[in-house]
Amino acid sequence: LLVDNGGDTIKYGWMDNDNPPQSLPNVSARLMHQFTTLVGDELDRVQNPNSLMAQIRSTERGMICNLENQTRVWKRSIVPEKTIPAHSMAIILLLPPHCPRILLDQIFHIWMEDFGVSYIGLGISSVCASYDQTLRTPWKTSCTVDLGWSSTLIVPTFKDKLIEGKKEERRGADDGAEKKKIISTIRRIPLGGRHMINMLKYYMSYRQYNLMDQELLMRDVFERLSYVSMDMEEDLRIARLKPSGRRLYDQQQEEEQVLRLSVERFVIPEVLFRPIDAGLQSDLMGLSYAIVQSIESCPEPYRPSLYRSVYLVGGVTLLPNLMERLQRELRSLVPTEYDLKIFIADSPIDRAWLGAKAFFDQVPYTKWSVSRQEWE
Repeated sequence: LLVDNGGDTIKYGWMDNDNPPQSLPNVSARLMHQFTTLVGDELDRVQNPNSLMAQIRSTERGMICNLENQTRVWKRSIVPEKTIPAHSMAIILLLPPHCPRILLDQIFHIWMEDFGVSYIGLGISSVCASYDQTLRTPWKTSCTVDLGWSSTLIVPTFKDKLIEGKKEERRGADDGAEKKKIISTIRRIPLGGRHMINMLKYYMSYRQYNLMDQELLMRDVFERLSYVSMDMEEDLRIARLKPSGRRLYDQQQEEEQVLRLSVERFVIPEVLFRPIDAGLQSDLMGLSYAIVQSIESCPEPYRPSLYRSVYLVGGVTLLPNLMERLQRELRSLVPTEYDLKIFIADSPIDRAWLGAKAFFDQVPYTKWSVSRQEWE
């Protein structure tokens, strides 16, 4: 069983067939005025989303922070789907990079002791997403930009492995001896689709209706109407003339209420390039600067091929004009002697799961997993 544990949705499926992955929300919620807790795909049965109370998500800023809720989602949604006994089942779990060791130990314990699987393996979702891209390029490199739900990751890879950064010599604080430290090439921006939706809720609640509890509605508005601006001054001039978008707020009211959107459509996605606009710390770099810094931290022989294979995955890549804007921003930062090419995955949301499946079709999963005998 291959599981891509995303911040918004979990993609899972069996590796012994060609079926596409199934998807379920990685969230739990309670119904208003009831004690019933809905987990995962049980939320799809709710006819009125307004009856849901505060949703509990398992991940924050790209990391699992609520392991109890995450276990509840695994148990109620993924584990009942298996058609074979747990003691003869293997699980491959895709997680973001730089997970704390104590968290990985707890995940191993849950799947081995509570769920009783026979094998468990871990993989980096951003590295698996670049597997198809490295096969297409003759230089076998990829700079994967994973624009996810709660964070953005830039991960450079070579032959399906993470590229180690340059070695830096530093003197120890105690003995003064010189020590070599490897600089990480991964760059992480604590900004994703969820933060932009929250910004949209805040601005629309300030200007029109109180929409702070309407996360599903605001998410639908953001996915349908938002786009990345190619000319901010021109878009602002057009927005002053008339509202640039309309969408029904609530059709169940006696009088139809109209939600008018203007500059929010293109101003909110601008935080990808200027995170300070989202209230984050001033020293946090934007998307284009983070990509350049990640590639420049790699050894010099890898840099030309990495600039030629910038690979965009994740749900935020579905924003219109994102690739064109990023191409223009990067071209002004990348040295002129380097070519620059940006690609968008065919299925950006499921790309990590599809890449991992293609990889394990060529390599036995037992080579990348821990058996129950080794665990005990």
